[in-house]
Amino acid sequence: MWEFQYGQEAYDRKLNAILFLKKGWMILLAAILGAILFGSVYFIRFVLFAPKPEYKTQSMLYVDFVEGEDGPQYYTFNAAGWSGFVKTDIILDYALSYRAEMGKESTLFSKEELRESVSAGTDADYRIVDLYVTNTDPAIALEMAEAMEQAFILFAGDMRECEQIRVMTK
Repeated sequence: MWEFQYGQEAYDRKLNAILFLKKGWMILLAAILGAILFGSVYFIRFVLFAPKPEYKTQSMLYVDFVEGEDGPQYYTFNAAGWSGFVKTDIILDYALSYRAEMGKESTLFSKEELRESVSAGTDADYRIVDLYVTNTDPAIALEMAEAMEQAFILFAGDMRECEQIRVMTK
């Protein structure tokens, strides 16, 4: 019985190239259709249904504590303390009252919008507070940041533990 030895046959490059050219349009068509399919999925996901960009401001506030008989009396707030404190009605009311005193538009943002947009924390030095405001409109984010900075400055006058709060960076 005769057996064909596939491994010992010579490779015919010309025949292989002709067969590839004959069926090459299928490979090209598959590549184009794949690019269209995955490109359209990417476009729909990341362009059409993309979320609005968020703008974030950062301010650094320095807290001067009151000098006691034994030197400065430091009161420590950790990052979670500042994060919760900055969302309280006391601070938010100071921010909104500052805007009213300055004669700025009161309908630009509400107390709840301000509460959702603002956060605060501290890293190593508990006297330095990082204040963050995030919003989809950069002008509103800046207005909120200014109002919150002034709220901290005004609130420092009412705190007996704190002498003043200064804005280090905006």
